[in-house]
Amino acid sequence: MAGGQGTRLRPKTDNLPKPLLHIDGKPILEHIIEKAKLDGFSHFVLAVYYLKEMIQEYFKDGSSLGVEVKYLEETKPLGTAGALSIFDSPPEDDFIVTNGDVITEINYAELLDYHKLHNSIATMAVRRHEFHNPFGVVETSGIEITGYEEKPVLTSNINAGVYALSPVALDFLSKMEHCDMPELFEKLRVKSLNTVAYPIHEQWMDIGRLVDLDKANSNANSNQKNKVNEKN
Repeated sequence: MAGGQGTRLRPKTDNLPKPLLHIDGKPILEHIIEKAKLDGFSHFVLAVYYLKEMIQEYFKDGSSLGVEVKYLEETKPLGTAGALSIFDSPPEDDFIVTNGDVITEINYAELLDYHKLHNSIATMAVRRHEFHNPFGVVETSGIEITGYEEKPVLTSNINAGVYALSPVALDFLSKMEHCDMPELFEKLRVKSLNTVAYPIHEQWMDIGRLVDLDKANSNANSNQKNKVNEKN
């Protein structure tokens, strides 16, 4: 999914699509493709809209990366799932969908195996997120204090922006209509179709803000320095 306008990353995305922003000297989307290639994937379809010509010009047919790249060209923003409605030839087997701004060490092949093992129609990679409340929390019933917890830690599962889908999931999309992935999952759940969560513990970062981009590049620089020090 490489069609987003990256509004939270402006001005860097004023003249450059978010998937082409560089981390450690190469575009975010190139990192994603290279990681998936290491996991055994060779066929990629990029859903493009905003400044799509730049993405198409950079990746072309994928041969420079040793993979095959095709394109779904949106004529209007269709969301993180809606672009899947415009396949000329929809996938015949289960497949992976990832947002074009997610850098992760997740093993895409293991996600697909997990999806198949659980006979899932749609599988969402989720990551454990902790929020440390900086205040003491007072529980009340009316004006009566019923409990108190000092600076509690709230934990939840967050959507990691990586999914495995079975072809039947595409039947729940209307052609050229906007749909985000959580909406598609809800449509499937309402129909009692199997949707499951895939917990990930690997390194993961959503490059949605300028601070995220800076942090990703800082982490990459630190990793490079550590490798040099190890060699020395």
